Parts: sequence; C-alpha cells; structure tokens
Amino acid sequence: MTVIIEPHGDVLSLLPGESIDIVAQGSQEGEIELVSKDAQTVCVYTWSTSTCAVYQAGRMIRDYSFPVPGVPSGMTTRSFLDFMLGRKSQGPDE
Repeated sequence: MTVIIEPHGDVLSLLPGESIDIVAQGSQEGEIELVSKDAQTVCVYTWSTSTCAVYQAGRMIRDYSFPVPGVPSGMTTRSFLDFMLGRKSQGPDE
C-alpha cells in the first residue's frame, strides 16, 4: 500500500501486514482527512497549523515538525491543494 502525506507530498510504501500510526496536533482545531485514490493508495491530508509524526511499530519514522501553512477561509488543505494544482476537488469517496 502507498500512503501519501499531504501537504508534504511524502510517499510511504507499506508491505502487506504493515501498519502505521499518524499523530497530528495543531494550534487550531482540525482533523485528518483520508482519501482513497485507488485500492492501494491513500492520501492523508493534515490541517492548517498542524504538525504530525508517523510511527511504525512504536518507532517514529517521519517527523513533520513545520506547521502546515494557513489556507483561505472556507478551504481545507485538500481543497486548497486541488485548487492550486488545477485538480478537480473530489468527494470523500472518489
């Protein structure tokens, strides 16, 4: 499985049976948005002001310690990236 951490654009490859934990926090309230791109690819979008870390088997394997920049009012990290990259924003199941 492929996991893409956004807005960082970092790609993690997991072997069958492997799992990760993603811990995020920020000075503003928010939540992680998960989007399945296909059967083997998931995008994980964090929110403005958040930092996050990825753990595997209790060991930190990625540390995104720089807060996600703000986005325009009414937009999520995902919708802002879609807008900036000229992609059509899709619903959660697309």
